[in-house]
Amino acid sequence: MLLPALGKVKQTANAISCTNNLKQLGLFWQMYASDNDERMLPDALRGSFAVGSSTKTELTWCEYMAWSKTFGSVRKEGANALKKWADYGYVPDLQFCPASSEDESSRYNHFPMISSYTYNRYLSNQKMKVVAKVTPKALVMLDDWRKAPDRSRSDSDWLNFALKCFLDRTRPNVGSFGAHGKNANQLFVDGHVEPLSFIYTARNSSYVHSLQIWSDNDITTYTN
Repeated sequence: MLLPALGKVKQTANAISCTNNLKQLGLFWQMYASDNDERMLPDALRGSFAVGSSTKTELTWCEYMAWSKTFGSVRKEGANALKKWADYGYVPDLQFCPASSEDESSRYNHFPMISSYTYNRYLSNQKMKVVAKVTPKALVMLDDWRKAPDRSRSDSDWLNFALKCFLDRTRPNVGSFGAHGKNANQLFVDGHVEPLSFIYTARNSSYVHSLQIWSDNDITTYTN
C-alpha cells in the first residue's frame, strides 16, 4: 500500500509545483505589460535575436520568454540543451510542468526549447487591464503538454483545438489530456490559477472575436 500512496503524494506535489509556476508566470506577464504600454505579450515578436551563433528575426511568445530571461531563470541553455536536438536551445524553469518530461514538453519552431504550456494567442497585444476588467475569466495559459508532444507551432496546441471543438459544436473538455488527472492548471488574466477539467467559454462566440470566448456576460462550462 505504500507505493500507491507515495505515487499520489508525488502527483499532488507536481500539481502544486505546476500551479506555482503559472502563478509566477502570471506576475511576469503583468510586469511585461507594465513595461509595454499595458499590452500583453504578442504571439510573435519581430526583431534581431542572437541565439547562439545565429540571429533570428522572429520569436514566438514562448521562445521570447526563454530567450529574454525576463520570465524566470533558464535551467539549461546552449547546444544540446535538449538531448534530442543538437541545435542551440533553452530549458526555462517556469515553463516546465514537473509532471511532464522534456520529450513531452519539447517544441521546435525557431529553436528547440521546453514549454509545457499554451498561450491564448487571441489575447496577443491586448491591453491587460482592459481585458481583466471586461472578462476576468480570460484564460492566459493552459497546462496542455499531454495533447501534442513535439509541437512545432503554437497554433497546434490543445487550447486552440478546444476552441475549434466548441465552434464545431463538440465538447472542449480537458478529458484525457489533463496534465494532472482530469484537470489542467489554468492561469487567468486576473492572476489566479485553477485546476479545471473544462475551459470557460461563451455561447454564440465568434472565433475571430476572441475576447467573447471568455466573456463573463454569458459563461457556460463543459465538464467531463
